[in-house]
Amino acid sequence: MRSGSVIMLRSLGARGRIVARTPDRSLGPNGGLALPEICRFFGIVIAMYYNDHDPPHFHARYGSRKARIAIEEMQILDGDLGTKARGLVMEWAMAHQSELLREWEFAKQRKPLFKIEPLE
Repeated sequence: MRSGSVIMLRSLGARGRIVARTPDRSLGPNGGLALPEICRFFGIVIAMYYNDHDPPHFHARYGSRKARIAIEEMQILDGDLGTKARGLVMEWAMAHQSELLREWEFAKQRKPLFKIEPLE
């Protein structure tokens, strides 16, 4: 399916729902690849850089607060989201740990990332 000049692929998410996979290869502020959003829920944005450094992690942003969270250890590497947002992010991440690790591998190879189901 085409949407403008971006090709959108569809796949089944964890709950059997169709989830869009969109190549996001726009340039970030330093000429590197941008921070593609992989999920959004309750005002929290979850994203992952292409070809980022180890350990495997994702970025979470809630208002002006942000943090990097290790996928395998499920702990905050740096930053702060506040108590409630941190709890929601950790609940979501534990439910989607295998998908996050898959996304990490795709991002390391600069492949398009999937959207992951939000916390409901």
